[in-house]
Formats: sequence, structure tokens, C-alpha cells
Amino acid sequence: MKNFIVLAFLVIVVAASIYFTVIYDPELEPKRAFDQAISEFAKNAELLEQHFKKNASLPPSTKTLYLTSGEQSGLTAKMQVFAQYVILTFSSGEWAVANQTIVLEPLIKDQQLRWKCINGSLLVRWRSKDCRLGNGILISEL
Repeated sequence: MKNFIVLAFLVIVVAASIYFTVIYDPELEPKRAFDQAISEFAKNAELLEQHFKKNASLPPSTKTLYLTSGEQSGLTAKMQVFAQYVILTFSSGEWAVANQTIVLEPLIKDQQLRWKCINGSLLVRWRSKDCRLGNGILISEL
């Protein structure tokens, strides 16, 4: 019986170690929040892009984006549009991304409008590869 208890304990320890080193990713929640914010922004970007192409500036406005799937239930991002950039600010709360910002700047590259997304207070490692490299994102690819 004593050997069985020790063996069961070892199995639990091994299973926990595998979970925390291989399966559990503490970076997953903030990365999902970033992806959701960009996805919701993309739904509003077409009009912004059309305006920017015609006027070389963006139409100022403010809108709340609702990011409500999975662990981010109740998380929102406030979208503030200024003449030359957009700021997405995550709502306050218990999330790793709470009160963090993403600054999106329109950029014409290879005759396509991309959104440079390297600036803001959100940690760079939580952003997509194109954002981390400073290439910007192409909304049509989302």
C-alpha cells in the first residue's frame, strides 16, 4: 500500500510538471486578447482605410470593441481614432493586458495600406510577428 501511494504521488508530480512546462502557456491569454483586439479593429478598418487613402488622415472617433470569448469574457478595448494613428486601450480588470495600449499607424508599403503596430504599452512579445518586426499588419490578411 505504501508503494502504491508513493507511485501515485510520483505520477501526479510528473503529470503536473508536464502540464506546467509543455501544455500551460501563461502568454496565451494576452496573445489571444491582442488577436481579438486586432480582429475587432479589422471589422472597423475598411472605412478608416478608405478615408486615409483619400485624405492622408484618419477621421477622429471613439468606439468600444467587445472582446468576449474564452478567458477574456468581459474584456473590452476602447478604440480612439486620431488624424494619424489609432489607439486601442484594453479595459481595466484582472487580465494581463488590463489598461495596456496598442498604437496602430497607417503605413503605405508596396502600394498596400498596412497598420504599423509596434508602439503602445502592450508588451511586444504578446503581439503578432509582423507587429514585433515593425512590418505592420495587412487587414485583408486577417
